[in-house]
Amino acid sequence: MSSHVFRSTTRHVPFVRRFFRALISCMQNETIVVRTLVRTCEQSPSQWEAKTEDGLYLYVRYRWGHLEIGIGLSIDDAIDNSGNVFEKQLGSKLNGSMGLEELRQATSGLIEWPNAYEDRPTGF
Repeated sequence: MSSHVFRSTTRHVPFVRRFFRALISCMQNETIVVRTLVRTCEQSPSQWEAKTEDGLYLYVRYRWGHLEIGIGLSIDDAIDNSGNVFEKQLGSKLNGSMGLEELRQATSGLIEWPNAYEDRPTGF
């Protein structure tokens, strides 16, 4: 193993520890606390990106009546892990719109959401 690979791997150890602490918290029914929340799409799908108090990222997507939430060290990891925190069919197959209050109700006891979010739709 080259020393370059070893240095880059050990540099990420604190992040990996935070990630596993957050996952263990989820498994122990501890609440994930979200500090920042950005809505990137209003409907079809409703989608948000969030950062937790532990510095981890959440990806939230609601489409076809299905809500899934992933967690990761980066937003890309959270997208790749979609559904590892929460996954449930909540509405009809035609439903692709969910507001913050509905999200809060669906994940009650699992995730504590902030009172407001930034609206930053992604462009084409």
